[in-house]
Amino acid sequence: MKLVVVQLAVALGLLVVHGCGNQPEQPAQNPTSDNANIQKSIKNNTPPISLDSTHNHQGTTSQSPSPPETTTAKLTSTPQVSSTQGVPLEIQVKNQAGKPVEKFATPQEKPMHMIVVSDDLRFFNHIHPDYQGQGKFAIKHDFPAPGNYTLFTDYQPSGQREQVSVEKISIPGDVPLPSSLETFSDTQTVGNTKVQLKTSPSQLKSGQQSKFSFSLIDTVSKKPVTDLQTYLGRQAHLVIIRSSSPLTANDYIHVHSLNTETKSEIQFQSQLPQKGTYKMWLQFQRQGKITTVPFWINVN
Repeated sequence: MKLVVVQLAVALGLLVVHGCGNQPEQPAQNPTSDNANIQKSIKNNTPPISLDSTHNHQGTTSQSPSPPETTTAKLTSTPQVSSTQGVPLEIQVKNQAGKPVEKFATPQEKPMHMIVVSDDLRFFNHIHPDYQGQGKFAIKHDFPAPGNYTLFTDYQPSGQREQVSVEKISIPGDVPLPSSLETFSDTQTVGNTKVQLKTSPSQLKSGQQSKFSFSLIDTVSKKPVTDLQTYLGRQAHLVIIRSSSPLTANDYIHVHSLNTETKSEIQFQSQLPQKGTYKMWLQFQRQGKITTVPFWINVN
């Protein structure tokens, strides 16, 4: 497979659109870029953009709720940050009248899912901010290193569609150089699980419905995995993000696994809207532990 180093520039801003989200994973590698202080910028006048099931959130079977109400999700953090550890993140969700949105649905068992990635897509984490009431969510997050990060936050006001807010945050300090190259490979091993990816068609094309099949082998027994446990209401989840600068909601896709009889193979179906390079993170649960497996793919 070809080797590729993915380095992305940084931009500030927020977009609110419809979508969904996922739990923590081990830090991948080192992000890029540095700043003197944490920076944040939010465009609160950007209304939600309607998306169908072929874009940000795929694989749901629930009934369509009423049309969305315009909401804003504002990210706030401590102005001065002296460490990458325990950085407080607070998200305030308000309606178009400026009042807090107080009631939320719990898609995939949580009222809010936050996907944290470094802008070069080397680092990935899936966390769940705690609801504090009055439209406020909060969590403390450990960043692996100084640099620039994008936060995809999924939430669903009661009676409305799921939405994704995209926020930018910069952690100050000296940014370490990448210690390894990013690689394209259809086989990855994480912990005691070997995962092999097969796509149909083999040459992916933008705008075309594609199937992603992941075969799981236990590295100890050398046999197909049969002990998958339900994770956030599904057999597995797949987060797909297109390598772009800056990262936006249009680069983000979250797919639910298809219902299949085979426990050792996980299948997803998705339509990738644009050509380019994408990174995918497969998430599943075995023996009470969440495993996240990364893959790079090319889309023509």
